[in-house]
Amino acid sequence: MPPFIKKIAKNYQKSPITVKVEGTSLTVDKIDQNYYMVKEKDKKQLLIRLIDYLQPKSAIIFANTKKDVDEITEFLQKNKYSADGLHGDLKQTQRSYVMNNFRNNNTKFLVATDVAARGLDVENIELVINYDVPHELEIYVHRIGRTGRAGNKGEAYTFITPRKARFSSEIEKFTNSKLFLKQIPSKEDIESKQNYNFIKELKQKVNKNEGKNEDIIKELINDGFTERQILNSLLEDIKPSTNRYNKIDIIETKKNKNQGRSNNNMLTVAVNIGKKERLTPDVLLKLLRKEYNIDSRFIGNIKHLQDETKFEISDRDLKKINTNKKVIFKGKRIKFKMSK
Repeated sequence: MPPFIKKIAKNYQKSPITVKVEGTSLTVDKIDQNYYMVKEKDKKQLLIRLIDYLQPKSAIIFANTKKDVDEITEFLQKNKYSADGLHGDLKQTQRSYVMNNFRNNNTKFLVATDVAARGLDVENIELVINYDVPHELEIYVHRIGRTGRAGNKGEAYTFITPRKARFSSEIEKFTNSKLFLKQIPSKEDIESKQNYNFIKELKQKVNKNEGKNEDIIKELINDGFTERQILNSLLEDIKPSTNRYNKIDIIETKKNKNQGRSNNNMLTVAVNIGKKERLTPDVLLKLLRKEYNIDSRFIGNIKHLQDETKFEISDRDLKKINTNKKVIFKGKRIKFKMSK
């Protein structure tokens, strides 16, 4: 209850009774909740990095004002993303048009205010992005509840500015759940993730392909082209292209200070998977959390090499990965060793 409401109640009510209802968890268990610390000026740039990194089929982006909805929608459209805006100034015919496009997957990204999104019921929303921190904690719960429905897994990301830095701890206390601080994806992270997904899709297409192009292939080879040349030429036209991303200022926090620089209590460990296995920082952090119960805030600098990945880890958590636990990643058993 906001303080000014409490003050009014105290001044004008006689012997009021306060009723509290507490739940064990106000959020859906199948939703991964994450956040970024970012300056207000960098939020649009972070938005396109996150979209390119996650590559969702559908997402709702929540903003606090109609003006923000219009600006974000225009920004996405200018950058050739399929997006529409939804807010209270739209006529019913416009609202119906926007919602039908989103429901039918003709539009991938719906940018909306909380008021406009009331009663919104769309299945299979993969991702919710809180572009702005909501004014009330309950609204956060309603927002992220748009994903992770019908037994499906969902993801939620919140952009938190330094002025709202306390929001992550407040929402953790309110929902009795954990929000994970994420490192802003670099151009290299995005390229690696896109290439991994592209190769995965390509393998599926090759397995299903029953095309009859032998005559064309034979003619190209007879003309002196090698199979590698033909493949390279075709892949160049269909492989994903990465945007040029503007610089984003990194904000130091208590939670990420170990992620961005070395620490006397941090030790360097090498794991036997790297670029060859398409390992990204995000995948590594998720793996360490899932398999070894190590929080990402206790992982420091991460350096990717072709055949291995080096990362800093707190001495306290080092014991967790030295348990000889058998973990398989892409058919390869994970092994750790100390590194310089």
